[in-house]
Amino acid sequence: MNPFLQELENLALTQPKFLKKGGLCVGLIITRTAQELGLPLKIETMRTAEGGQVTGLGKAAVQKILNAHGIHKVLAEEGAGPAGAAWD
Repeated sequence: MNPFLQELENLALTQPKFLKKGGLCVGLIITRTAQELGLPLKIETMRTAEGGQVTGLGKAAVQKILNAHGIHKVLAEEGAGPAGAAWD
């Protein structure tokens, strides 16, 4: 099996929350932040003041990324929601 596909399968088995809407929203925001700020990202700068959520995560930010790629369907009404956006 292709190593990339093996990694995706492993992700699906070990991190099922990441493959749902909330996890996808988090991934989009982190990827966009990496494009803007460069790598490596510092986790401290990616957290909200409360420390458990991803800075910049929300419906508007996610939709802006999707719209830039010609996707106009709403992915998630609340961005990711508390469970999907937590670092903990």
